[in-house]
Amino acid sequence: MSLSISLPNLNSDILLEIVRELKDNRGSLFNFLFVNKFFCEVAVSVLWRNPFRYKVGSYSIIQTYIKLFNEEEQNEIKETLDKSFKFNNEQEKPLHFQYGKYLKVFKLEEIKNAIKSWCIRLKNRRRDYDTIHYEKYIMKSIMRQCQTLDCLEWNVSYVNEDLLKIMQDKIKDLKYFVVHYSKYGNENQNIFGHLKNHSKNISSLIIENMCDDEIAKKELISFIELQNDLDEFILNHMKKNYEYKNLITSTLEFQANNLTKVKMTSIGIVIIMYVKILKKF
Repeated sequence: MSLSISLPNLNSDILLEIVRELKDNRGSLFNFLFVNKFFCEVAVSVLWRNPFRYKVGSYSIIQTYIKLFNEEEQNEIKETLDKSFKFNNEQEKPLHFQYGKYLKVFKLEEIKNAIKSWCIRLKNRRRDYDTIHYEKYIMKSIMRQCQTLDCLEWNVSYVNEDLLKIMQDKIKDLKYFVVHYSKYGNENQNIFGHLKNHSKNISSLIIENMCDDEIAKKELISFIELQNDLDEFILNHMKKNYEYKNLITSTLEFQANNLTKVKMTSIGIVIIMYVKILKKF
């Protein structure tokens, strides 16, 4: 008489919750990859939700994205940068999943650092490697491959019009939006104008070092007005007094039914408001 051990019959929702609890334990998550295809796919969906947060293995992550370039993206690289560029190594096993579709967190600086690490490694093998242009094409493909984003952290100093156009279709369910205004120019102040009609369900909006540009100010106000479920608003400003503080405050009043936290910071001044909503029964 032979004994066999069967795996517990877990539905996908329960298994996903278990795996999410292990999201910071890479070792345990990787063990799930070797159980069966069902367990593997659930683990992959968590590991690739924000793969760039791990920092270790950046080269392999970018290589995986490159293997999933579509024909148009491959042609852009070959025609613009390198005709001899190889997207797939025939000796490597084919990919089992469309890994890029699981991405939910897009933090610009983390992804730029991963691409930079990939470029440095390839620079050791060849000369005249154009890091900036490779970054442009890889960044576009990463955004194209994902389905929808939950979290976006952006720096307005980064100019990539093609990427912004692709992004518009990926942010309909965006919940967390962080914008950095450390450096900016006339060509890239209007981030809220680009995205306001495509993302209306933000729950947390954080703005670092906001600028005083008129266009940026108006588009920010418009962006706030269009939100359906804004729960948290944080604005950090470089100046002690900025002229549109009252305008922002009055605009936030229309979000009072949802807001639970508002924090507006300038040099030497911190204003924090916790909003409690009293419901009538």
